[in-house]
Amino acid sequence: MGDRAKTLGEIAHVVRSKNAGPFWLTLDVFFRSDADLAHVARFLTAELVGALYGVDASLVKRFELPEIKAMKFSMPRPVVAGSFADRDLHAGQQHVPLALLPIPGWMPPKEIPGSPRLWPPPSARPSCQDSPSR
Repeated sequence: MGDRAKTLGEIAHVVRSKNAGPFWLTLDVFFRSDADLAHVARFLTAELVGALYGVDASLVKRFELPEIKAMKFSMPRPVVAGSFADRDLHAGQQHVPLALLPIPGWMPPKEIPGSPRLWPPPSARPSCQDSPSR
C-alpha cells in the first residue's frame, strides 16, 4: 500500500454528480461509516471544492447529512445545461475530479477478527483495466 493518500473515490461508497436544474450542478458523496464521514468532512470544504471546480467558494453550497452518512455540494454550472457549449448534458461525469482528490490522514477501520468485511479491499475492486475493450 505505501504511504500514498487514499482518494475520496477509494474511501467513499459512492461519489456522483448530477444536474440540479439547468444552472446548478450537485456532487453527492456517500460513506460507509460515520468515522469516514467525520474524517473527510474536516478536510472537504466549500473552499476546496470551489478551487477544484474553478467556482467562487461563496457560491458553493455545502451540506453534511450524517443521518445518511453523506455530504452534498451544489454550485453553479460553468455553462447552462443543454446549451451549445455544454459537453455533459446531465452532469454525470463531473464527479471525477472530486473522486480523484487525495484525502490526507485516512486510515481504514480496524477489522474485528471473525467479523465479515463490509467492502472489498481496493485491490479486489474492479478497475478500468478489468473492463472489456470495445
